[in-house]
Amino acid sequence: MKKIAYVLALLLTLSLQAYDSAISAKEVLYLPEEEKIELIGDISLTFEGWKFLAERGEFHIEEKKLLLQGNDLRRASFSNDGRSVFGEANFIEVKLSESINLSGDAILTSDSEIIKSNKISYKFPN
Repeated sequence: MKKIAYVLALLLTLSLQAYDSAISAKEVLYLPEEEKIELIGDISLTFEGWKFLAERGEFHIEEKKLLLQGNDLRRASFSNDGRSVFGEANFIEVKLSESINLSGDAILTSDSEIIKSNKISYKFPN
């Protein structure tokens, strides 16, 4: 079972290879018919200097879209020290190289500013 999880994590890493990524999760499930990879439990994902922590996640291969969820005890979060941005929310959608959308008790902190809302969208600088 560990070998299968390793291969699936490797597949996800290769899918994100252009984004300089690393990943770990308790369980990794590849669903080829849906062209997605499911991540379950203690997810840690890093790409292009951004770090994400969550309880559950899905990576949609074709769309290059990552969906992350937390729960009442642990929220999904992301940060990037280079851009001095930190955020957290119950649900995070990442469109690689495009944007991050936070929803559900969303908080975005940048330098000395704090934004709180039910939904926050952050577009990556070009």
